[in-house]
Amino acid sequence: MSMRIARMTRVEIPGMGGTTAVRRSSFHTTNSPPAPSPLDNLQPNLLVGNRYELIEKLAKTRLSAIWKAHDQIEDRDVVVKFINDQELASNENSILIEGYHEMFPERFDSGIHETMRYIVMEFIPGSRLRDLIESPLRIPLRQIIKIARDILGGLKTLHKVAHKVHRDVKPENVLVRWSVLLNEWALMVKLIDFGIACAIGHKEEKATALGSPAHMSPEQAKAEPVHEYSDVYPVGLMLYEMITKNNPMETKDLLQTLYNQVHLALPPLPSGPIEERFDIGADGLREKVGSLHYQLKLMVAMLSEKDPQQRLSDIDEIDFHLERLEQMAKELEPYEHLA
Repeated sequence: MSMRIARMTRVEIPGMGGTTAVRRSSFHTTNSPPAPSPLDNLQPNLLVGNRYELIEKLAKTRLSAIWKAHDQIEDRDVVVKFINDQELASNENSILIEGYHEMFPERFDSGIHETMRYIVMEFIPGSRLRDLIESPLRIPLRQIIKIARDILGGLKTLHKVAHKVHRDVKPENVLVRWSVLLNEWALMVKLIDFGIACAIGHKEEKATALGSPAHMSPEQAKAEPVHEYSDVYPVGLMLYEMITKNNPMETKDLLQTLYNQVHLALPPLPSGPIEERFDIGADGLREKVGSLHYQLKLMVAMLSEKDPQQRLSDIDEIDFHLERLEQMAKELEPYEHLA
């Protein structure tokens, strides 16, 4: 019987040494079905903690489940995340308390239901960044750059306040909501899922690395110590992916994807996905669009550098450059086609 592994799978990577434990919801094996989990007992209308009535399951992995619920005391919708692993639950709960940032979901409460820990957070209507990338519509270039800046702002707080490395920065762990503000479309961005975050400089025992192959830094794939720059690398990949709707590192083969992260240089950001958004023949547009593409290409290359010592990793410096690029994209926005 085929089984979907939604959380961690350990694999040997030829030529890299050690074992890598990866998150990959599309990786399959033919093992027997897993033992029943208390996560399977969660149902709509169940009352948790004598106040949170479960409404709808939003996501589920092997070790966690996320439910939309209604707080009967505060009369508001919330998110309840159940985690069937004490260490992961304690890790995420502590980060949401100690490292709170506007880019993190606001934490309201936590507790124990049966044998599971749960964390209650604000409910954020919207989509995961993955859904926007896979949408046929293009994300405006200015908003793409803003999303990257917001993610980096959250990571800066995680690094400087909580002294942690996220280790699983990817489109699936970024929530995005469009909202109208002062007659303009604006974005609300939230970084989620801090379960495998670790101390800066941490190295897993037995050469084990954690993360998601498609956005894993090379040093993670090699089970080396992780630092702030390990969280910057996937932001470069996501910039590329938001613009092109493609991640060249990812393949259907798990081992090949991991190998790519270590050995395959990210191709230069192509000009086509940017130029096709504009009528290049219009007066002055070709030069401005070309300049924006060139600067974005340089930025993506610097963020996705394989050698962490060569990677642009100072978040304040990165934000300085991205702010300038966001202004360039804003000036071109009236001419941009999103369909």
